[in-house]
Amino acid sequence: MLTRPKRLALLSVLVLLVGLAAWYVRDTQQALGANQRALVGTERALVELGREVRADCAFKRDIAAVADEVTTAGPVTLTLSWDAYDAYVIKGCVGELGAIPEPSRPRPPADRP
Repeated sequence: MLTRPKRLALLSVLVLLVGLAAWYVRDTQQALGANQRALVGTERALVELGREVRADCAFKRDIAAVADEVTTAGPVTLTLSWDAYDAYVIKGCVGELGAIPEPSRPRPPADRP
């Protein structure tokens, strides 16, 4: 048989364990809730990043076509078109928006007198 002080000690330990368990469950739920909010924020950021990547790729695609759309393309226009084409390919925009043709005019000479 347990004496009164032992019963109080046992009851105190049980109350402490129940309190710790409740605190642990609440803390875990808060952490999971914060994790869920962070995940939603990350998903939102990825969607926004996807839009930015597509817009950047579309801009590069449009600039790459500039040399073909003007009647006389000078060295600046040709350089812009070829640089945009190279960036489109290197950045991986082919996977985002599909392949584009190379600018129809030749690359400008690298060295100018």
